[in-house]
Amino acid sequence: MDITAAVPSVAKARLVNLMKVRQMDVDLIRWTEGFPLESTVRMILESNAMERHPVEAGILQGSPMAPILFTINTSGLIKWVREYVSAEGLSFIDDPSWAATGRDVNHVITILG
Repeated sequence: MDITAAVPSVAKARLVNLMKVRQMDVDLIRWTEGFPLESTVRMILESNAMERHPVEAGILQGSPMAPILFTINTSGLIKWVREYVSAEGLSFIDDPSWAATGRDVNHVITILG
């Protein structure tokens, strides 16, 4: 599985909330709140360009912190799949893999389907 546009799609407010819920270090949360965003948006209507505005999503792609922040952001995904789909997961950044066991191939396809 590939999570498309993974790093640009991280919503900072959601990420910070997840960190607070997980009672992560206050200084790390504060640092994350100040982490620069990658995205801006500019509307162009009938050749008239508006000014750019920051978008409250996205992590700097080349930052060494991007994989860590993205992992925090998706940390509930593997737990959810384990509990509700009965499959085990392993993820390397935006490429999670799922494994399930069953009585035959069709059963496994049903589990992962």
